[in-house]
Amino acid sequence: MVDPLEQCPFRVQRSTAHTIAVVVGLAVLAGGCGAFHSEPAVRRHAGLDVLLITIDTLRADAVGAYGNSRASTPSIDRLAAAGVRFADAHAHNVTTLASHANILSGRYPTDHGVRDNSGFRFPATIDTLATVLKARGYRTGAFVSAYPLDSRFGLDRGFDAYDDSFVDAQPRPAFLEQERRGAETVARAKRWLDAGAKDQPYFCWVHLYEPHFPYAPPEPFASRFLADPYLGEVAAVDAAIAPLLESIAATRNGRQPLVVLTA
Repeated sequence: MVDPLEQCPFRVQRSTAHTIAVVVGLAVLAGGCGAFHSEPAVRRHAGLDVLLITIDTLRADAVGAYGNSRASTPSIDRLAAAGVRFADAHAHNVTTLASHANILSGRYPTDHGVRDNSGFRFPATIDTLATVLKARGYRTGAFVSAYPLDSRFGLDRGFDAYDDSFVDAQPRPAFLEQERRGAETVARAKRWLDAGAKDQPYFCWVHLYEPHFPYAPPEPFASRFLADPYLGEVAAVDAAIAPLLESIAATRNGRQPLVVLTA
């Protein structure tokens, strides 16, 4: 098998700590690391369920799988042990909207033009993973946890369901920091997954926001990480994704889902 790390040698500099990138589903990486318009890769894996989990401001050095002995990240650690753990993953942007525009489109900021969380809208002329997979017959759903990914900024195109409701969001001092707790976002994603036809492949994107400043982890993580509330938020988001990973662990009609977790 071709080594996916050799096939995808992306090296983009970033001014802050390395991000985390964990993939379960080696076959897709080996066959489809190019742009989304790569026809051979799309045809070969057209029926594979895909779960993309993105976690805002999660540093690699705050995760057990990357060597932090104080971290409480059993879900991410198990995912890393079962799949491909990237040791050299970087983000093109350091803001939520722009980074996700990069992830979903496979384009650089100079191509799509999104550079910050406000004042920009992702262009309708550029395909994303959602538009490509929907055209291939996939059921597509997105469940986001913070206002910078509101549908008004254009990343909802291609999704059958785009859940950006922050009515019960955790109050924040700034409008752009409105946040929904990960447990609620995951619960909504699970309901959507459970309601889908078993013979139709899905692409599900789940975005979580816990590690983003300001750091105010819920209990029991607040008490456990009094000296480092950031690690408390990381532990909270790890706990939030646990039921999601458990629910998709079983294969559907013999199909093993592809799980990608990045930050």
